[in-house]
Amino acid sequence: MTSPVSRTRATSAQRTQSDRAAHIAARVEWWTAILVVALGILPIVVVAVIGLAQGTVPDSEDGGILGSGPGYPLFQPPFWLLWVPAVMMFGLSIATFPLPLQRFLWGARLEMSTVAMVGFGTTLAASVAYGGQHIDLAWASLLHLAAITFFGIRALLGTLGWLPESWRIDPKKRVRGKASRR
Repeated sequence: MTSPVSRTRATSAQRTQSDRAAHIAARVEWWTAILVVALGILPIVVVAVIGLAQGTVPDSEDGGILGSGPGYPLFQPPFWLLWVPAVMMFGLSIATFPLPLQRFLWGARLEMSTVAMVGFGTTLAASVAYGGQHIDLAWASLLHLAAITFFGIRALLGTLGWLPESWRIDPKKRVRGKASRR
């Protein structure tokens, strides 16, 4: 994933409203991915490394690195912070519904869906980790699942042509097979 800043080099004066919205969406997606890794995956890795170094990681029948046992985990990560990227991704799925977002071959929504899937898996794993002390995070994982669903519905409606053309095709980009006149 590349930085959203490098994707869009135009100054803010040159950007149209659609460009600005796409730029903001790319930044939100970027920060959501960063937060999922920083708040979900890294704490699990840190706790696992500390547990492996101390020899306190539970056996696989007790949950392994996501389980709990005497002296493990050494500390409870602040998994409640995973609500932030879940809300960001859900908001992104709703806010980008009317945007064309045709950045890559398969579209930006596939990329956003991938980030949401990683967020879903990470949040769900964190909700049951270490004895299920953060089980309320299962609701946050549902926000990621809802975002995946919205992205899928939007992609399906766009593919079937059931959306306004301004939602499917960016007006300033040339469509293959059609000549543009100035």
